[in-house]
Order: sequence, then C-alpha cells, then structure tokens
Amino acid sequence: MTRGDHTGVVPPHRAILVEELELPRRVRRQAGELLGDQWGAAWRRTGYAGQHPPAFRALAFNGARRLIGHASAFPLACAPDLHVFGIGDLVVKRRYRRAGVARAVCTALVGECSERRAHAVLVDTVDAAAVFAELGFSEPPGFTFYYETELDCRRHRHWLMACTGRLPAPVQILEHGDF
Repeated sequence: MTRGDHTGVVPPHRAILVEELELPRRVRRQAGELLGDQWGAAWRRTGYAGQHPPAFRALAFNGARRLIGHASAFPLACAPDLHVFGIGDLVVKRRYRRAGVARAVCTALVGECSERRAHAVLVDTVDAAAVFAELGFSEPPGFTFYYETELDCRRHRHWLMACTGRLPAPVQILEHGDF
C-alpha cells in the first residue's frame, strides 16, 4: 500500500504511507542516508537498525524526489494482547525543519494506526512532544504502560500515548526497546 501522490513528488507539507515490504530500494537507500546522518552508520545500510522492525512508514519528499522526512510505525507486543503501535525513527532533513514536515509524517502515521484499529499508539519523544500533543497524545498516567527489567518494573518518562478508548491497566510492553 502506498497512499499519496503516486508520481513520487510530494510537497513537504504532505506525506505518503508505504508498507515496509513495499518500500522501493531507492527510497530505502534514501531513508538509510537520512537516518544514518542522524543516528550513525548502522542505519545507513538498510534504512533501519532498531529493535522493532517497522510495519509501515510515512515519508515526505521535496520537489526533486529526495526524502526529507521519515517516521515509522511498528506493532508492540504487550500483555494483555492489545493492538498497540509504537512510532519512532522520526527524522527531518535539517534544511526542512520547522516547515511542517514532522507534523505531516506524524499525522499520516497516527491516522493509519487509527485506520488499523489500534487500541493505543505510543511514542518516546522529547523533541517532537508538541507535534504529538497537537495530535491528541498525552503522558500516560501512572503505570498505564510499563516494561520489566531483571530488577523491577519501569515506565519510560518520555512516553506519550493516544488511545481509542479505555485500556485495561496496566499494559506491559513485552519487548521493550527505545522507540
């Protein structure tokens, strides 16, 4: 599934959605460059080097068909078994920052998570907290979501969430990783 302008030219204020398995090699290479510039060489090789592989991505391109904005969504295993997505890998090319690119890719991802009937969407962010607040995200109360370490239970202090209804609390994220 790819949604948006199928010519590949998408204004910076719009984003397209691409299923991970349908991501064209050229775009994966550009994603690797963009993510690698932000987080290092490991991301450059495949356009992904995290712990949770994306299910789909939101992408924004400039008029020259170069990737300028990127974010991904991935399913999070949790108990009880709910349909929860994490959003991560948000990067905007430096010269396009403060032009609405982050808002466009995040809006597209959150909308798609809703279309896929997610019970909740989590994001771990400081820099984009205002963007996610505008999209209805807020800090989870108490231990609404948590993960376990060998020593204790924890919640991430920078998690924000949006949910479609009442969640059974608490919800354990079974394979915690930074996202």
